[in-house]
Amino acid sequence: MGTLMNVLLSIKPTYVEEIINGNKKYEFRKAIFKNPHEIKKVFIYSSRPVKKIIGAFTIGKIVKGTPKDLWNQCGDFAGIGKEDFFSYFKNKHQGFAITIENLEIFSKPVDPYTSITDFKAPQSFCYIDNDFLELFTKNLADTEETNKNFNEKCGKILRMTIHIEDYLDLFISNYFCVSQDRKMFLLKDLIITTLNFDRKKNIFLEICKEEGIEKNITNDINEKLSFIQSVRNRIAHDDTYFYPDKNEITLLKRKSITYKRDELRITDDLVKEIDEKSLSCRSKINDVYLKIFNNSKEQNLNVFW
Repeated sequence: MGTLMNVLLSIKPTYVEEIINGNKKYEFRKAIFKNPHEIKKVFIYSSRPVKKIIGAFTIGKIVKGTPKDLWNQCGDFAGIGKEDFFSYFKNKHQGFAITIENLEIFSKPVDPYTSITDFKAPQSFCYIDNDFLELFTKNLADTEETNKNFNEKCGKILRMTIHIEDYLDLFISNYFCVSQDRKMFLLKDLIITTLNFDRKKNIFLEICKEEGIEKNITNDINEKLSFIQSVRNRIAHDDTYFYPDKNEITLLKRKSITYKRDELRITDDLVKEIDEKSLSCRSKINDVYLKIFNNSKEQNLNVFW
């Protein structure tokens, strides 16, 4: 056996989607690679307008036959309409069906034009030399690490906002059911937790107003809660945009994707800021709780968390 090779295979985006969705398990070709058994991996290049390397697969068996034979054997998972299939093989007496196995879709497609000097997309396929593969895999590894770091930061922020919501849930529940008994937890679990963040925040502020809590305290809590909420909402609803040249992921409001406006970078500094505001809010919500209830002479209340 010779040296193992890799192949970059150009596929139209329509058919790439069919591969990703599992509807296309065969890739049809009029000509096949030399020594297919020596192909280690096939990388999928999604052609215009995508122009990115989106994943890879290994070759299972290769079916050789007339277009009619190929359709009869592979048509159920061709990922292409019968008319288009036979149009592709028009005037051809023979063709090939490559069985797609061990499909791997990259979490972030790789743009070869920014990572590989003088990259030219193959018309059908091309063999990848070691230099190309080294550049490509390095770019892929960097992209995966960027994606991992981005998701970790987003996860930290979401966990902190959940913790803040738990504080609001317990504050409101304890306010209306003074002792921590079964009814208080039922109120929290069946009613309070079903409210959205805005509603919980507004209920908290109304309680503070009713109990005469100083405005400078409630305004500070409200400002911090609103900031945390706005970042949480953007993580939950915005689209992500990857800058290959910077190897950076940012959040963009969906209406702004085309114009690259309203970007939000999820940085370590932002995570630190959310953490500081979250700790401050929890401390001040605790202070408000004590201020409201410590005047009660009839009950011996403890902090509810």
